[in-house]
Amino acid sequence: MEDLLVRLKQAILPYHDEVHRLPILRDLPSGRVALSEYRRLLERLYGFWEPVEAAVEALIPYRPEAAVWNPRVPLLAQDLAFLGVAPSALESIPRCRRTPEFMKQGEALGYLYLSEGSRLGGRMLGDIVEKALALTPYSGFAYFSSDGADVEKMWSVFRDFLRSHAKVHHLDKEIIHASRSGFAALNRWLTEL
Repeated sequence: MEDLLVRLKQAILPYHDEVHRLPILRDLPSGRVALSEYRRLLERLYGFWEPVEAAVEALIPYRPEAAVWNPRVPLLAQDLAFLGVAPSALESIPRCRRTPEFMKQGEALGYLYLSEGSRLGGRMLGDIVEKALALTPYSGFAYFSSDGADVEKMWSVFRDFLRSHAKVHHLDKEIIHASRSGFAALNRWLTEL
């Protein structure tokens, strides 16, 4: 049987390509995005990932000493604070209702695959966007830079956990389905920017 990660990559490829054709993400690396548009993108990402991470946390608690996933919503909140969004205003950011409020373990892992995978993509945008918008990981660019973390190591740890957990619990189909539907929901949510 083909490796889960290969099947996942193939399953989400159309959604991955679609998200990169969205004007905001297509224009971000070129520097043709105003700071206000960047802030709006971060608000949309916060509105998508905040309910997802809350549902994931209920099933797969984040433990810093043995992290198989790393919350990214705090990084979005940090960036938004730098861009002038008060912590009290985070509650008023609209939330995506297309994500499951309660998840099974396979769904949580499928969404985490998207989140952890996008961490790699964010790092690729890194230098270009930092210069174009005059941001740093500590001043408005923590989410996309993963706050300076060793992204490759984090990805490796997550991949190993995903493979072993999926195999032991027979979750391959659930994970693939959740990744596809999660990416489709993210694309629709970001299209509404």
